[in-house]
Amino acid sequence: MKIKWLEKSVNSEPVDDFLGLSPEQMHKVLYCPLDEMNDIIWFKSSFERSLIEDVPVVKKTTLLIKLLGKAGEAKATQNGYLPKKIVNTICEKPFDNYTVQSEEYELEVLSLRYTVTDCGWMKKKSGKFSLTKKGKLIFNKGFTNADYITLLKYWMKKFNWSFRDGHSPCPIVQQASVFLLYLLNRKAVELIPAEHITQLFIRAFPIALEEFGSEAMEFKVTQSQKSPEELLASILRLRFLERFAQYFGLIDYVIDETLSYFERNENAQVKTTKLFNEVFGFVSPEKAKLLKTADIKNPH
Repeated sequence: MKIKWLEKSVNSEPVDDFLGLSPEQMHKVLYCPLDEMNDIIWFKSSFERSLIEDVPVVKKTTLLIKLLGKAGEAKATQNGYLPKKIVNTICEKPFDNYTVQSEEYELEVLSLRYTVTDCGWMKKKSGKFSLTKKGKLIFNKGFTNADYITLLKYWMKKFNWSFRDGHSPCPIVQQASVFLLYLLNRKAVELIPAEHITQLFIRAFPIALEEFGSEAMEFKVTQSQKSPEELLASILRLRFLERFAQYFGLIDYVIDETLSYFERNENAQVKTTKLFNEVFGFVSPEKAKLLKTADIKNPH
């Protein structure tokens, strides 16, 4: 009993590289469902609804639901994709008169359709897309805070973040999404360089670099001889900061438009938004330490 208690005590000890989280909590971060992490993070839905009105993922989700709601149903293409008209209404066009020939070539829209379907708001039956009962509720009454939380949790745990890019899978980036949010809460109250996110992530998960050792050598020409750290930084910026946190309105992603595309992203800065602070609750390392102390005094 004494050995088990000592083992539990060590595993619950805060670690500096984990920004005050314990090994026990980091195990939860990687492997447990979100509703089992209340000693690290919890979700709140009592925020101002206006905070999500201009959030990119909300605007695109509600647009797809509105298009289907108004149409009643939409016939799928021969290959099973959304109609070309709907795809071109949703996607962001890089220039005037730009036309997407198929949903197959617009991965943001394809990802959106998978998401809305998996969240239970639309369906495809007999070769036709239409809204479900839950989708019709959003169409009639609008997108709610609870719908946003549903979308957020789905994207964190179920949607495949690597689906939309050609990078290495690197699943640990998505697995550690809770830690990355915790990191933002601790370090990005004011603007910080995006590269700091990578540095702190590597401190916590040095094993993440192993995936890029051979890749950096094999593709050293096409990757401009990028180091494993640079490859991981690219993935963190793209998948977590741009296509998750910014997409969900959780951060301000500040770039210098006068720089080239690659330079502006490498020199980007990030800061948490009001929505971030309203949606998430975090246990501070100080409070966690007090809880641990109380547990040690009363071991069972």
